[in-house]
Amino acid sequence: LVLVISLVVIIKIVGAHKEENYTGTARAAELQNVTADYGIPFGKDGKATAVQEGLPQVGIYADYMCSHCTVLHHEAKEAYKEHENAGDVQLIQHPVAIMRTEFSELGAAAVFYVATYAPDSFGDFNDALFAKSYDIMSEKSEPPSAEEIARIA
Repeated sequence: LVLVISLVVIIKIVGAHKEENYTGTARAAELQNVTADYGIPFGKDGKATAVQEGLPQVGIYADYMCSHCTVLHHEAKEAYKEHENAGDVQLIQHPVAIMRTEFSELGAAAVFYVATYAPDSFGDFNDALFAKSYDIMSEKSEPPSAEEIARIA
């Protein structure tokens, strides 16, 4: 519950910052489990973690509103889990907002927050956002609002 409330507050603050009439100040986030190029390394059981030196790194760049990214995640999810649990490569998720939609931006912000403050939940949360994306692409639902993303968390 604390995670959900915190996520909603952060999303509201970030959303308010984008408005022209915003008069507050922006603060740098204290990101953890995030690389210098804004990748989220994850390992066993989908937990966000620090980079594991000595392992080959596989970067995955994805936008939650990108149909090709959604299909890739849907089709490769089991292979990702095999490699995560085998520990033979370091998978690094790079959330991007190339589609420039609200879900793209809020989803990316939310996974950074989860990677930092609830790293054990990163894989499940990422999978849930991509499941929502798959439903959107299948025309079973509309893109989620900030509140819906918080409920998913």
